[in-house]
Amino acid sequence: MESKKNIILLLIISVLYSCSTVPMNTQTYKLVYAGIFGYEDIDLDSSYIEQLPYSSMKVKIGKGPGGLAILESMNEDKETWVTSDEIFLIIKGGRIIGSYGLVETNLVDYRSKDPNFKLFIDSKQKEFTSYRDLSYDNPEALNVRFKVITTYKGVEQITILNYERDLVLIEETLQNDYLNWKTTNKFWVDKDSGFVWKSIQTYAPNLPNFKIEVTKRPPL
Repeated sequence: MESKKNIILLLIISVLYSCSTVPMNTQTYKLVYAGIFGYEDIDLDSSYIEQLPYSSMKVKIGKGPGGLAILESMNEDKETWVTSDEIFLIIKGGRIIGSYGLVETNLVDYRSKDPNFKLFIDSKQKEFTSYRDLSYDNPEALNVRFKVITTYKGVEQITILNYERDLVLIEETLQNDYLNWKTTNKFWVDKDSGFVWKSIQTYAPNLPNFKIEVTKRPPL
């Protein structure tokens, strides 16, 4: 796969280079690669994470570089996480319910009767339908309603920082027919505690997805 990527990249670079009198340096090569294939994930060492005095998670937004976010504060069941470039994510029960600092759309209000993942797993239901009202700041849009179908998908083995966990995969399909938009969020959940260790989620049509892996969970 990597060799195929390099061949594609060389073909594109040869076209770009033939149209330019400016030599292509290493930095330009990396930028072109990132624009096509996305940035490489950061390589986190488990011993480094353990030494951090903070709860942490790895966050990757779309094709951007992966980075480490730390837990800035907790307010009851809401967690506020912050990255090194000062992007704030507010998370409740594993779901992103707010954001601040994104150049694109930020989520400023979240209203929904989402099923608690632990209760959903214990109920043995395979599917649950609800509605979610979201508000954004750029462009400003208030109470945009989405139909949400939550589905139990089964157990998968997930590895985070060399630790293997058997987690329940739950999918949420968000749909708004007026916007002609539909997406599927994925959550890997501990069946005993309901804690979300990993997720891939987004909340707006013009946003890339957020890939999140919790590397050091918040205190109970």
